[in-house]
Order: sequence, then structure tokens, then C-alpha cells
Amino acid sequence: EEFSEAAASKVLQQVKSGVEGKKERRLLSAFDESKMDGYLQFQDQVRAFLRRYDPIRLYYRVLQTSVAGEKGVALLELQMEAEPADGNAPPVRKDQQVRVEFVRGKQGWKIVEWTPGLFGP
Repeated sequence: EEFSEAAASKVLQQVKSGVEGKKERRLLSAFDESKMDGYLQFQDQVRAFLRRYDPIRLYYRVLQTSVAGEKGVALLELQMEAEPADGNAPPVRKDQQVRVEFVRGKQGWKIVEWTPGLFGP
């Protein structure tokens, strides 16, 4: 499968459903742990974020896709709203453009970079 907006959207939908459903394994399976720099730290950030916030809503729109060597690149317009599960902190709202890099492996396209980060501070 060539990299395309449809290929990117398939993986991004997996991220969205994992985040909104608080399904850590589904969310992390969209990322290539063997090729992503800082994967273990990212995994810890995901766990902490999913524990800290409920509900979480994620909206995205693919603005552009391209191919750079072996990688697929998607530019997104992303919005995220997250309410603290304990009610003791203000809600988190992000509205930003994001650059996501994908590589193709045995099980299709996977994310190897997400800039700026989604779950960090």
C-alpha cells in the first residue's frame, strides 16, 4: 500500500479510537516501537495521560500528505479536549498543527514521529 491520505487516516483513526476509548494497547499499536525514538518515554506519557483525563476528545483533519524517502508524512490540524478525571485541574485544550511521520512495516503503516508531542506537558 502506497502512503496516501487514506493510509494516514486509517492509522490516525486507530489513535483517535484508542485515546477516546482509553484503550492504551490500541493506541500504542499505531506506533512503531522499534523505530520510534523515545518510545518507552512516550509509552509512559500515554499511560499517565489516559489515567489523568476522562473524557478525552480528539479531532483531526489531514491537511497534506507527502513521501520523504521511505517515510510518509502527514500534516494535520489537531484539536484535543481532555477533562481531568478527578476534577482537580483545569481541562486541557490543544489546537495545533502537527507533523506525523509514518513508516511501512509488515503490518502496514505505523507512526514513528509526532511533532509537537500529543501527550507530554
